[in-house]
Amino acid sequence: TLTAYLFQVLLLLPGVLREKGLLGRLALLQPDQLTSLISDLSGLLEELNPLHADTHTQLTLDRLAQALQVSMAAGALLCSREDLRALCSRLPHNK
Repeated sequence: TLTAYLFQVLLLLPGVLREKGLLGRLALLQPDQLTSLISDLSGLLEELNPLHADTHTQLTLDRLAQALQVSMAAGALLCSREDLRALCSRLPHNK
């Protein structure tokens, strides 16, 4: 699936960045891009059909969390956990 492919690419990223001497210095996902993504995602989640909102919201937020964790581990997202928590506080509560 596309999600699995994205995670595989992100997992390969540290090796490439390390080879180029950029590991920990090059943010491929900028905080302002993440702010925009979270804002858009929050709006879309509010528009969900209430009958299926819980299921779709949980799955969406789970995938976002996975992508953010892999991005941070791969060095593609350079921001503190506190900054990330502040950005994600705009999203609906999830498990």
